[in-house]
Amino acid sequence: MQPNPAPNRWPASPIPAVSGSSPEADVLIACVRSPSDPLSADSLRVSLARITDWDALTDAALTHEMAGLLYRRVSELVPDAVPEAVLESWRARSAKLALRSLRMQRALVALCGALTAADVPVLAFKGPVIAEQLHGDPGARHFSDLDVVVHPRDVRTARGVALGLGYRDIDSIWLQANGLPEEHSAEQEIELQHPQTKTWLEVHWRIGPRYEENSLLADGLFERASKVEILGREVACLGRHDVVLALVVHAATHDWLRIEDAASLAAALAGMGDSEARDLEALATANGCLRRLRIGVLLLAELGSVSQPDGLASRARADRSALRLANTAAARLVASLGAPAPDEEPGPRGHIRRALWEARTLDTRKEYAWYVWRRLFRATEYDRPEDGATRRGLAGALAAQVRRQKRLWRGDRS
Repeated sequence: MQPNPAPNRWPASPIPAVSGSSPEADVLIACVRSPSDPLSADSLRVSLARITDWDALTDAALTHEMAGLLYRRVSELVPDAVPEAVLESWRARSAKLALRSLRMQRALVALCGALTAADVPVLAFKGPVIAEQLHGDPGARHFSDLDVVVHPRDVRTARGVALGLGYRDIDSIWLQANGLPEEHSAEQEIELQHPQTKTWLEVHWRIGPRYEENSLLADGLFERASKVEILGREVACLGRHDVVLALVVHAATHDWLRIEDAASLAAALAGMGDSEARDLEALATANGCLRRLRIGVLLLAELGSVSQPDGLASRARADRSALRLANTAAARLVASLGAPAPDEEPGPRGHIRRALWEARTLDTRKEYAWYVWRRLFRATEYDRPEDGATRRGLAGALAAQVRRQKRLWRGDRS
């Protein structure tokens, strides 16, 4: 299917514009634009002219995992807009990121080779694979772990292969004789880490938030798989549409806390024509993640970052819940640049807040209710606070949020 050679620009968004953004936010948002966009260079130059504290910009780029992309955009488009010493420090850091990426690529190729030798079909995603798919440069994207997808029946074998390569269980409390977590219908991955290299490995059998068991399932991902070349070897990976959906599902699960999430989505959607966008929406609908796709599309519109087919944006704007959530996510994302670090709230209250956010991003009321019920009454050890009183307090908070959501559905905004 041929992409639209000249996708239309975003029309004016009905979402209120994000206000009060810092100069650092403006620069990083400008980096989200495609370098082929005629507005990219001018937008980036104007934003850089407002910078008075280059250390603050560097820190913000590192916090939002944009340091590699920042250096790439500036060096390609407007190298004279940054002091030479600053640009050299960014270049040196980019070189270190490239070396780390090379080590991670080698680890990924070794892992995929070992799994294939053990007759375990495997798909690589995120990390060095998506950096290659989206940017053609693994050093342009930050990543700290390796992610692979296997069929549920192969999880035990895949874990054994990883252990044979030196990885060790992180969440062994969940592991049972069959190699799956205790309540595997609630989970989607097992986690391991290599004690020497500190490489974190996640073995998935589906892509989606905990308890949302009908997300992107392994069987469909394998049917639609593609390939990418890593270090001269072909590695099986997600197909183009699944890359987009995996990005929005992951970002929604983590509250869209980093601008790099928006940058990756913008790159994944670049050049997509309306016909292909409709295919993407159909796949999202079939896999229960249409609203999360719409939130991502509207968030990009809110940031004013990219060019996309009008149809994708207009259909997303028809979803009023997606509009509200995208507005919240965009405002929080930009505001986070003024904080020390955009991190997830720890502890049980953080779990419950994230669970409520995840529930609101689901496509239907039925899915919302089912998800909330499972998180409240079928929580695994990951969710259960040790103190019973705290648990009762969280249950009350969750019940109050459910009541509020019902009022919103009825049109009562009080």
